[in-house]
Amino acid sequence: MIISDAYRFIFIKTRKTASSSIQATLAERCGPYDIIAGGRDEISRNCWDNWREYAVLRAKTLLQGRLFWPISRFHSRHATIKTVTEVLGEHTETYFKFAIVRNPFDLVVSRYFWDKSLNRHGYSDFQRWLEEEYTRRGHWEKDLLHRYTHISGVCRLDYVGRFERLSEDFRHVCNTLGFGEMELPRKKSGLRVPGAYQDHYSPAARSLVEQLFAEDIRIFGYAFT
Repeated sequence: MIISDAYRFIFIKTRKTASSSIQATLAERCGPYDIIAGGRDEISRNCWDNWREYAVLRAKTLLQGRLFWPISRFHSRHATIKTVTEVLGEHTETYFKFAIVRNPFDLVVSRYFWDKSLNRHGYSDFQRWLEEEYTRRGHWEKDLLHRYTHISGVCRLDYVGRFERLSEDFRHVCNTLGFGEMELPRKKSGLRVPGAYQDHYSPAARSLVEQLFAEDIRIFGYAFT
């Protein structure tokens, strides 16, 4: 997540959508007082990880008359637009707010290989992981896209880009912010086996993802194609 007072934008960092690459690129342009909540080995700025850091940061921001973010870095990395709006209120209204979404069928395959690379599971079979780990343990809920972009069924962002046309849509974001051309690095990529996402699905697996992500599929117009 980025909240930039310097450039008046809010970037909502959805999961498995190249958002780490986008955040790293935009962070290079952000001002020293902008709020950047990064993950492991990522840029973070004006965030806190423990109560001592919280107290110091809050005192500094109050003295300097700048924005303070009261939620820890860990719980802010993927803050939803609902959370940001509840914390900042009217402060967000004039900011350019955006995020990236991705075809859920493709996203789930990406999640499978990413979690495997981090030793979060030991499944060699995608469908078994999907049923026994991802679904039964509720891990799929954090990957739902509309929970980041919508409040009570209404999109509260100014722009929702697509992973499927990432270069074009990121160019639009950069132009809107007045940054011009910026090149995206390839972070967290190259972990999945070559081939189309469809290759990993049985009819049962497809049906399960259709059920889990029904709202995302409806809202963003995705399909198993």
